[in-house]
Amino acid sequence: MATESDMMNEAKPADVLEEFAKDSRPSNANVDLEVQAEEGRQTNGEPNPLADPESKGIGEISAAQGLQSSIPEASTPRRRKGGGSRTSLGKKRSRLNAIKHGLSAKTVLLEGESSEEFNALLEGFRRDFPPLGMVEEVLVYNLAALQWRRRRVWRAEQAEIQLGKMYHSLTAKREKQDREEALLIETSMDAQFAEAAHNRRQLPIPGLMAHWENPVIRANILELFATLYQAVSIRIFYPDRDLEIINRIFGLFVPCECRIIYNLCITSGRMIKDDKAECLLKEFDLPLLERRDKFLDYLKELTKHYKSLAEPFDDYSAAQESLESEAAVVLEPGRLDRILRYSASLERDFDRTLTQLDRLQRMRKGQPVPPTLNVNLST
Repeated sequence: MATESDMMNEAKPADVLEEFAKDSRPSNANVDLEVQAEEGRQTNGEPNPLADPESKGIGEISAAQGLQSSIPEASTPRRRKGGGSRTSLGKKRSRLNAIKHGLSAKTVLLEGESSEEFNALLEGFRRDFPPLGMVEEVLVYNLAALQWRRRRVWRAEQAEIQLGKMYHSLTAKREKQDREEALLIETSMDAQFAEAAHNRRQLPIPGLMAHWENPVIRANILELFATLYQAVSIRIFYPDRDLEIINRIFGLFVPCECRIIYNLCITSGRMIKDDKAECLLKEFDLPLLERRDKFLDYLKELTKHYKSLAEPFDDYSAAQESLESEAAVVLEPGRLDRILRYSASLERDFDRTLTQLDRLQRMRKGQPVPPTLNVNLST
């Protein structure tokens, strides 16, 4: 027979289960939070801190947002937005980047060309071929543009001829040969002068005057005369420098009148002993400044004399250069081929565009259209 204590022990598990179920039943507040979390998932599509236990809490999110807003904007790197060219040169280079069809006159005109002349040419083609519709408008514009480029080719050919006449290859080649020859002559003369000074030999060495026919040598001689005149007029006499110039012109150990006159001017003729020198002695027995002026007068006359001797050579060179300039009217093969190829390309494009425009306008007016002729060449 069961006792009272045993009956209580048997009833206890049922009471405990009922009490546990009552404690584990969710409250209204918890249900409301779960509903809000579920709605947050469905509406925003973002993890909700109330619904996702692994996400950050509300306090952590607000703290992170406050920290992010407190960072100054300057500390975050900014990416430069593409705004195109900023300088005037860059804008000038990139102003044609977006051009596709070439219907604007600016794409045809180069810098310095007249837009009024091009517009007049375009209006002339419009009068001869009145366009109707966009296609005919484009063809008429292309005709004007091609004709404008053909004019540019003609100007380029004229410029090439003028350039060839001014700087033609024949004259340039001849001048190069003269410079090389003059350089060789002066280098050889300097080496002979140095050898004579080292060995103390008094063998005659010709100067630049022995190569008077070379135009570069002639110019150097006249320049040396001018240098000697200027030096003596400023500092009177300086035998080492002055005789170096005289020897370079007339040669070393070669008798010349200029060297004799210079020695008489610097010594008053005291070193001359013969009868002829006695006459010169009286003529050069003067104060220093007067002797300087006397030598300068002699040097001026000497320079004038050699300039007159150079005139026939210069006239011959000018006549030769004139003939070479006339011969340069016919362009060299490289320059001529480049112009001819471009001109032939423009001619083909012009004829093709003109044929297309003529056929299109005939079809629009109901006029007979000649059949197309296609020629295929094969080798």
